Amino acid sequence: MPHTDTTSDVSGSSLVIIEASVETAEAAQALGYHTIFVQRPGGLVEELLDDHALLHSVDLGDEDFPRFVDRVLRPLSPTAAVALDEPGRASAGIVNEILGVPSEVAVECARRLRAARRDRLGPGPAVVRNPGEVGL
Repeated sequence: MPHTDTTSDVSGSSLVIIEASVETAEAAQALGYHTIFVQRPGGLVEELLDDHALLHSVDLGDEDFPRFVDRVLRPLSPTAAVALDEPGRASAGIVNEILGVPSEVAVECARRLRAARRDRLGPGPAVVRNPGEVGL
């Protein structure tokens, strides 16, 4: 089945988030994605489950992970799989490859999720590279 790009309107779209932090999970839900959390057992997002979220606890490094993707995630037809933190990026890549998600779709979903997380957390601490830039 060919993959369709649904990044322009996320309402009703499903997004697989690998190893989500609570902040990332909240940002995805704020964007209107139906969220599918895939994490190692004991992850942080269990408290955020609602009618629009699913949680799968799996060993991301297990040799059966690709079979899990094919049997469990494929029928859910997610738009993409993303991981905003390094530990989950390889697994997100595996999911997207198995599901035939174009890389530009996954990149755009990750970009939107990063922006939403940043908006929810507010600006980080200011970094002054050159004191003259801020009038000091």
